[in-house]
Amino acid sequence: MKDFIRRLRAPQQAMPVQKPMESFRLWYTYPHCPELKEITDMDPATNTVEGLMLRICHQEGIENSKAVCLYTVEGMPLTDDPFFNTWSLKDRHIENGSELYAMFTPKENVRQALLVTLQEMTDMTGEDNVRCHIMLKGDFEVKVDLASDTLRDLRQKLSGESGIPAHVLHY
Repeated sequence: MKDFIRRLRAPQQAMPVQKPMESFRLWYTYPHCPELKEITDMDPATNTVEGLMLRICHQEGIENSKAVCLYTVEGMPLTDDPFFNTWSLKDRHIENGSELYAMFTPKENVRQALLVTLQEMTDMTGEDNVRCHIMLKGDFEVKVDLASDTLRDLRQKLSGESGIPAHVLHY
C-alpha cells in the first residue's frame, strides 16, 4: 500500500515554473494625478482590457458605483465598446511600457455589454467574393450575392466568419 501511494505522489523533480524574461508593465495617469502609476504582473496574452480596468479601479480604491474609461496617450478610446474589453491586451495591441489615461465616471455613463444570441447564418453562399477588413483582426473573405444580399446580410455573414457579433461591426 505504501509503495502504491508513493507512486501516486508528485515526482521529486518537478518542472520549475518559468517566468517571462521581461515583465510586462503598463503606466497610467488620470486627472489631478501628478505622476504616472505602474501596473505590473500582467500577462498580455491572457489578461483582458476588462481585467485591466478592474485592476486600476482596485488599485485606486474606486467605489463600485464608478467605472474607468481608458484612453491611449494620443486620446484613442480603448474601452468604448464592451465587446472589445473582453479581448486580451495583446489582441488590443497594448504593448509593454504603454502609457494610458484613465477617466473615472459613474457606471451609468458607461455602455453596458448587450446580451446577444448568435444567430445561425445558414446561407453562406453567393457568386461574388467581398473582402472585408476588421481593425485589429485582419481580412476576411465573404461569399455574397451582390444582386440580392443587403448590407445586413453582409454583416451577418462577416459575423459568422470572424466570430465578432454583427452589432459590433460598423462600416
